[in-house]
Amino acid sequence: MTQNGSEEKLMPKETLNANTGMPEITDEEKENAQSTKASIMGFIFPWIFIGVGTGIACGIHAWGDKAKYDSRIAIVNEWDLQWGYLSAFLFAYLVIVLNFYPMRFKGLIMRTSSGNLRSNPFIYVNAAEGSSESRVVMATEGDEGAYNRANRSLHHFVENSIPMVLAIALNMFVFPFPTFVLTVIFFVGRVVYVMGYSNGGYGKHAPGFILTSIAVNTLYGLLLITAIKGMCGPEAAVVDDAAEAPAE
Repeated sequence: MTQNGSEEKLMPKETLNANTGMPEITDEEKENAQSTKASIMGFIFPWIFIGVGTGIACGIHAWGDKAKYDSRIAIVNEWDLQWGYLSAFLFAYLVIVLNFYPMRFKGLIMRTSSGNLRSNPFIYVNAAEGSSESRVVMATEGDEGAYNRANRSLHHFVENSIPMVLAIALNMFVFPFPTFVLTVIFFVGRVVYVMGYSNGGYGKHAPGFILTSIAVNTLYGLLLITAIKGMCGPEAAVVDDAAEAPAE
């Protein structure tokens, strides 16, 4: 198939911008993509899948070895580990939200019927228009810039998520409730980050960056405290407890 034939299959030729090769999106389509309803659905829609999964999980609990499951859940409760499990769920939900968020900008530059064009996570332009030595960089202006920044925020999250997962998993045993609180702060920070960066551009993500940095580095600090006190042995904990005990 020729290149022109592939282009026609990708998108009707008359709807493509002659200069950019991108679909011509109408103002009405852009308004629908940016509507309050569309924004809210980005947070609510994942709950449809979570609801289905939770229903299956309830079936596993009810029709499986319920007594054994409940006995182990009782151990979780005894050690206050429910906060750790809730932290893990919150982190998982955050991953879903951040993956859905760029979709509201995707609708500004391409349609659901745009075929393989939708597989592009970034849109690029020539940094120096008309120059044979021009570097190709991500578009930074308009709807394409917002789309690129939304996906860049997602990539930034992926780049920094593995240490967060480890911090939650390890801290949940020693510091269950503080781990949950810090996970909530991280959740809020990442949402503020992606919304500020996508809609306002570079610099507007700073409040979210500060929140996430505080949460993440506090979790790292808890790991360090646990490691240092653990290497010092149980005697260190006994000494600390004795020092904190009120004098009689």
